[in-house]
Amino acid sequence: MPTTRTVLRSFYRRVWIIFLTARPSHCYQLTSPSNHSSRQQQHQDNQNYETTDSCAEKSAAAAERYLQPFSLGLVDFPTEDGSGAVRGVQSLVDRPKPDGNSYGPVVFLEIPLEDTILSSGSIFQEQKEDTDESWMTTMRHVTSDEEERLAIELLRRRKNNDPYVTNVFPRHHLSIWTLPQDLWNDMVTSKCLPRCYMESFRATRDRVRGVCQRLVDAQKGHVTISFSFEECLWAFSMVRSRSVAVPELHPSRISTTTNDLDDVSQVPLAIIPGLDLLNHQFASGTLLQLLEEVSGESTVDKATHKIWALSSTKPIKSGDQVFLSYGDDKDNWKLLLTYGFAVPSNPNSMVFWTWQDLLEAANKVRPNIFQDRIVAQLMDHPQLRAYTTLSENRATFSFDAKGREPRESLSNGLRMLSDLVVQLGQPKDDRLSPDVLDELIQSRLLALEVCQRELKRIHKSLCETNEWHAFVEQLCVAAKQEEHDLGQLSIS
Repeated sequence: MPTTRTVLRSFYRRVWIIFLTARPSHCYQLTSPSNHSSRQQQHQDNQNYETTDSCAEKSAAAAERYLQPFSLGLVDFPTEDGSGAVRGVQSLVDRPKPDGNSYGPVVFLEIPLEDTILSSGSIFQEQKEDTDESWMTTMRHVTSDEEERLAIELLRRRKNNDPYVTNVFPRHHLSIWTLPQDLWNDMVTSKCLPRCYMESFRATRDRVRGVCQRLVDAQKGHVTISFSFEECLWAFSMVRSRSVAVPELHPSRISTTTNDLDDVSQVPLAIIPGLDLLNHQFASGTLLQLLEEVSGESTVDKATHKIWALSSTKPIKSGDQVFLSYGDDKDNWKLLLTYGFAVPSNPNSMVFWTWQDLLEAANKVRPNIFQDRIVAQLMDHPQLRAYTTLSENRATFSFDAKGREPRESLSNGLRMLSDLVVQLGQPKDDRLSPDVLDELIQSRLLALEVCQRELKRIHKSLCETNEWHAFVEQLCVAAKQEEHDLGQLSIS
């Protein structure tokens, strides 16, 4: 009979092979090149920050600059339950399919490339001549990360009263990141969020604190522009809820003909005015392209300029709301973390577990094998750091609640545990995998039951005029949907 130490050493070698060949999933991912994302206007968003008619008029005027020339307008659409309204973009004319091309897209919005809000100095430096040089120097010392650079650029524009950022962006963003401390403590107590999302929340806030501190340190000896932690959180929230990945603007795309980007982390992010006003709908059929336009009739007068063209693969009727998909793979917790809303009957109902969740479940169903000391070793081994190190991109194990089957990541995780059981001398026909999966699901259902009781208490304690009232309602939607989907499962 091999010793536990020998078995674990052999197990780690096997795990390392599985880890290298598997595709780990992530409960929260940053913007990817293939995933154009915007943001959903929350039910009371405009009511919260537009405290005067003057402010509302400025917001509408800044937005209409991009929408009106294309017969689009900002309108308050009633919510499905009739309890409130959602600000969205409405088509004021019919937009049929182009004649003779039933599959062609209908272009309904064009935005000049030069109006794009980019991270300072990352792309098209010649368009940033008005950017303060000392600020550019500060930026270079603070970070090279595109998301952080764009967040800092938004802070600069907000301080300088940029018309679009100041008048169109909400002054407060209601999401998990910006929860007041008392509400956050309730979230922790109720275990409403899956562990990976709780950890992602903490990692994000720690990261924002770090950027704030580096920003202060980099400005020492210069004219200091101070930013609070709350302001930095706002900037990150705006980047994640309004920006899109624009690989078209990567330097390699500009200087070469290659279509491949070696480093996804350096793909530029941008906020495109007008585009960020569209609400979310899965499979919206909306496409974003960077196109070249030629103006002027004569050779002398001809000029080429680039535009962002927003088109739809579906016909649009007058009075219809125009949508954008924020990502057809987003479950409700991702939507809540980023945009502050959830979707009833979300077709992407996913459950994410961490390596610690798997080990705790294994400890419950096989306590004689997965003893506390073995669990501790499996949590501390360097070859498993991708699963154990706290970060926004920590590898997780996912289950498709709609499809009612484990994803590849979870199948690999369960196989890792089964391999260890066999090496420890247990029979190969041990039903560890289904037992662990059933324990994971039952534990999550219990947590969701507690969560919903707590959310009802919180919701009842908040008056309807409280700015977090609608957000807690969305938390209830997400919890109820996940409970329903998991309750339909039967593990054989």
